[in-house]
Amino acid sequence: MNVRSSKTTIVKEVVFYVLGGLLILGFIILYFPRFLGIGMLPPAIRYLFYKLGPNWAIAANAGVFILFLLFLPYRTKIEWRSKSAFAAFILALMAEMFGVPLLLYILSPVMRISYYAKRGGGWLNNPLIFGWNGAVIGSWLTLIGMIIVIIGWHQIHHANGLVTTGIYKHIRHPQYTGFFFILTGWLLHWETTLTLAMYPILVIMYYLLARKEDRDLKNEFGDEYEDYRRRTPMFLPIHWNILKR
Repeated sequence: MNVRSSKTTIVKEVVFYVLGGLLILGFIILYFPRFLGIGMLPPAIRYLFYKLGPNWAIAANAGVFILFLLFLPYRTKIEWRSKSAFAAFILALMAEMFGVPLLLYILSPVMRISYYAKRGGGWLNNPLIFGWNGAVIGSWLTLIGMIIVIIGWHQIHHANGLVTTGIYKHIRHPQYTGFFFILTGWLLHWETTLTLAMYPILVIMYYLLARKEDRDLKNEFGDEYEDYRRRTPMFLPIHWNILKR
């Protein structure tokens, strides 16, 4: 590697590290009271929604997680459809979260829902199925998922050959685990009709991608990867057969 390409690689690394840190920080700023279990509208969300308008609230929230797709290609190349599906999940969730929640209309016959709740932004005081506990747990799950994604990217980015140390010593696909945490966290935080339908599709899609990655890595590394696969679970550090395969 010549000096010029080395400098370019270093600059690219720094940009990604800074971007990853800013995305995590941005999420914490947007939802800070949630992490403490405070049942109030986060000040950052209040400012975006009421001062700048719903579109800014949607753009800020969606932007944080859609930009996270830059960290998605890990061990092998991920096709654009899987990224588009994740982006669609986030956009659908945010548009309905800051718009008029369709689920409120569907549940209104069995829930005490005010007229205000059925207007744009009515979600602010009306958490749905999982309530405020779901919002708190969902926020923490999302944050943990983001951190796992960055850790996985860091290890793969600096790797030469098969990575089996660090977080990869405990699970084979921490990047997908991180995205599962993000998806589940948002589903707990704010469930919508579209995301409830899309969630299992996305989980199956990324599971199949992980299986494909296993096959590709076995072809590349042979018995070394097969031994690693046998002793290391896929997504969680739990030695259940269904998670190891």
